Amino acid sequence: MDKIAIIRRTWALAAAAPEETARVFYASLFRIAPHTEALFRSDLEAQGDKLMETLGFVVDNLEDDETWLPAARDLAVRHVAYGVQAQDYDSVGIALITTFQTLLGEGFGEAERDTWAEVYGALSQHMIEAAYPG
Repeated sequence: MDKIAIIRRTWALAAAAPEETARVFYASLFRIAPHTEALFRSDLEAQGDKLMETLGFVVDNLEDDETWLPAARDLAVRHVAYGVQAQDYDSVGIALITTFQTLLGEGFGEAERDTWAEVYGALSQHMIEAAYPG
């Protein structure tokens, strides 16, 4: 199975329960990087909706770099104003993988984990370069 198919299949499973996915993600993130909880000043439920919408947009457009890449870079630049640091992207990646492992269990094996880590790693690298140039 190709990487995009793996991403889309696992995302579809997680996206079928968006509130639970967002809840597990933020619980994982705050456990991994407790300092990040202070970055979320607004309604966490609304933030969860934004998370799911953003991830869905990226997954839906994975084959179209000209669509998702500028959006991801813009998002990264906006996150600087919220206090996000470059090292926070690693914590988000770990929380994302942990979320899928928690929700999908055996449906999220080594191939799925490695694929998400690779794709998220590339995405986060683009975002870090956009937000913290130089």
